[in-house]
Amino acid sequence: MSLYRKILLWMLVVFFVLISAVFAVQFNTTKDYLQTQQSTELDNAISAVGLALAPYLENKDYVAAESVINATFDSSFYSAVELKTLDGKTSIARQYPIEIIDVPQWYMNFISIEPVTKTTTLASGWMQLAHLTVTSSPANAYIQLWHATTQLLLGFIITIILAAIILALILRNVLTPLKHIQKQAQLISSNQFDKPLPIPAVKELKDVVYAFNHMSAQLKKYFEQQAAEADKLRIRAYQDPVSGLANRTFLMSQLQSWLEQDSYGGFALLKAEIIEDAYTHQGYELGDQQVQTLANRLKELSSEYNTIARLNQAEFILIAPEADEDELKMLGRQMLNMTSELNSDPLNLAPVHAAVGIVMKNQEDTISTLLTQADNALTIAHQQPNEPIAIIQSENNQKLNLIGKQQWKYLVD
Repeated sequence: MSLYRKILLWMLVVFFVLISAVFAVQFNTTKDYLQTQQSTELDNAISAVGLALAPYLENKDYVAAESVINATFDSSFYSAVELKTLDGKTSIARQYPIEIIDVPQWYMNFISIEPVTKTTTLASGWMQLAHLTVTSSPANAYIQLWHATTQLLLGFIITIILAAIILALILRNVLTPLKHIQKQAQLISSNQFDKPLPIPAVKELKDVVYAFNHMSAQLKKYFEQQAAEADKLRIRAYQDPVSGLANRTFLMSQLQSWLEQDSYGGFALLKAEIIEDAYTHQGYELGDQQVQTLANRLKELSSEYNTIARLNQAEFILIAPEADEDELKMLGRQMLNMTSELNSDPLNLAPVHAAVGIVMKNQEDTISTLLTQADNALTIAHQQPNEPIAIIQSENNQKLNLIGKQQWKYLVD
């Protein structure tokens, strides 16, 4: 359960208890008032009827006395009336049925309002005439108490609903800074950093938000530093520092990933002898310049699927997982044309000091066999001065059992 719901729930519980206490006090007060009202009305009725009956009782006019009793007491406020003369010869009694309308029976069973019975002696001067006993009817008290209960209950429900709405709005407004802190914490946990949180008006939360913003800024700075360091390490690990292309380590991982996939394609190995000559005869500075120039041109051949890497000093590899033989031949010619631009030959008549070996992938190939086949393809390409491009199908090369320079190097070592 969220903090917002928990606080709201407990506040509503406390408010419910307070309202229930007020409801109980008001209910008991109303009930006691109605009970007292019965007794008061009974006293007033007995006093009034005693004065009216005294002359008739003194003259022993019991018919007129009965008429007074019938006119004074009715069934809505009284349940029983009895008049007995002192000599016991005359008795007038009336019973009125208790009819309680619009009040549920369960309510009357749960709430008990007892009728009030009072007896008084009627007299004329010093002479006592009769005894008058009157019992009140609780019907009117039940009806008034039921109406009061329904009104109290309705007011109770409306108050609870309004209180819940008001408390929810107030708490939502007060706890908004905590909600912002929660969202910011979730972003930070996923290494995302948003703008600083607004400073709330609540004093206790100001320090929390200040501290959280400071911590967030420090973490953002730290992660940016770590990301920059990771980028540097990644570049240092997988990028050739001179050409800016992928290095041999990255190339091997790409070849391995390519071999593990169920795809076709091939790769082209470019050997730029003009770069070797530049390193050998003109120094590393000029050699690096030519590598950078050629790499900038070779980058134009890269795409979402093609990968270009520098294998060693003067060899470059283009992996094309989705290409066929014709496409690889076209890419090989473009690589040769880009290499020929390194020649200082404005008439473009000098021979190209480069060759391209193309190898098509086979399901049984390994990195070692692919590089061996590429070396063999380069050997064949050097023997074709008109267009130094050679393609070797993997299965054909396996039948020939040719040995590339990488394997010759291993045997010599």
